[in-house]
Amino acid sequence: TFAQEVEEAGAGALPAHVQREIEGFLRCGILAYGFVRVHCRSCRNDFVVGFSCKGRGLCPSCGARRMTETAAVWADRLLPAVAWRQWVLTLPWALRPRLSWDSALLTEVLRIFHQALRSRLRLLARRRGLSGGEAGAVSVVQRFGSALNINVHIHALVSEGLWFEEEGVVRFEPLRVGESDVAAVVATVCRRVARALVRRG
Repeated sequence: TFAQEVEEAGAGALPAHVQREIEGFLRCGILAYGFVRVHCRSCRNDFVVGFSCKGRGLCPSCGARRMTETAAVWADRLLPAVAWRQWVLTLPWALRPRLSWDSALLTEVLRIFHQALRSRLRLLARRRGLSGGEAGAVSVVQRFGSALNINVHIHALVSEGLWFEEEGVVRFEPLRVGESDVAAVVATVCRRVARALVRRG
């Protein structure tokens, strides 16, 4: 009925991927759509677990499970035990719908964001007499806001410092990022994204 109301309101048909996400969410965990029987050897009880939709946008249960699993993998296997800072890149409202379907532009914005962060960390290192160095970063693109509105934004975990290699030995040098550094990254991203949009017409 939601899809029908949207179409009747003159907004056109929902995109196929949105329709699939909604239909998957409505079937998520409902045993009539399939389940797995699990047997516990300790208590000798049987349980049934409904198939999940594994959706990324609408289902709070599957979204929370995916988020928890990702965080565990990052913490246990991916991220070294150094200081990390979370950066969140939000974008102007007018740009969000375009980024939701233009993956090439979204990739370019992400590249600009990471380059600005790396450049700023390298500048902080140069002020301490260190040249070069590499930052570590991992990012996730979130496409929806809490009201299921299109709200493309980027969450990034970025090392609060740089790695340097000397004679085959890698060492991490922590750096202190301040408010002026955050402001500088924002200004750089804003300027470079605006240039990228002009290039694209």
